[in-house]
Amino acid sequence: MTDECYCQFLYDSAPFSIASLAGAKETVLVPAPSPKRIPCGVAYGFALAPAPVVGAMLKLQSHSTSNPTSVSQKAAVEALRGPQDSVGIMLAEYRKRRDFVVERLRAIPGVQCAEPRGAFYAYPNIAWR
Repeated sequence: MTDECYCQFLYDSAPFSIASLAGAKETVLVPAPSPKRIPCGVAYGFALAPAPVVGAMLKLQSHSTSNPTSVSQKAAVEALRGPQDSVGIMLAEYRKRRDFVVERLRAIPGVQCAEPRGAFYAYPNIAWR
């Protein structure tokens, strides 16, 4: 299973999906576009998977009462069909923020931080020596 909600948030390469690799037919994709185009609290998701997996998911979900609100459903349609210009704008801003955070983390004595190649997370190594 792969959560691909950040697959378009790559700084130095094209968007990537693990499903594009040979032999990935059994992959379950969860490509929720929430972080790209939808405000917090209006999130939704969906899955792409082999038919037997979807069948099992439906059996489980049929006993659940969760479902997206009408606002989330309309936002999802717009996010999937609408223009994608905002992704590049957000990515440029996230790059600035990444550079700001990583530079400052690396300035702390004893802290190491690899430069993230996508999304907006930094994982500093603060291991004591």
